[in-house]
Amino acid sequence: MTEERIVPVKAWLRPTTYRALLQQAHRRGLADVGDLLGRVAEQIVAPPALQKRPRASKYTPAELEQRRTARRAAFAANTSDPRHGTHNGYVNLGCRCDPCREASAAYEAARKAR
Repeated sequence: MTEERIVPVKAWLRPTTYRALLQQAHRRGLADVGDLLGRVAEQIVAPPALQKRPRASKYTPAELEQRRTARRAAFAANTSDPRHGTHNGYVNLGCRCDPCREASAAYEAARKAR
């Protein structure tokens, strides 16, 4: 193929569209999508990567830490809370009572056994 026939694929032609065109070209006995379209695609231009936006919070980091500390203290003070003796109580609420430690150890052992 000559250099004049080589053109880049436009941004609107997504990889899935390219694959569909390639399948159609093969069904017709053509070697490439370029033969189907009358030109050869040198490259596929992928859509630009999405930029990850920072998560918005209505609380400052200091306020979040204060709320987390208060929640953990309230959980530790209430021994009748049904979350005691669970992996959630150990990991998310920071409880280190014996039932929570045992539940977390059992969870981790089961996870490692998988």
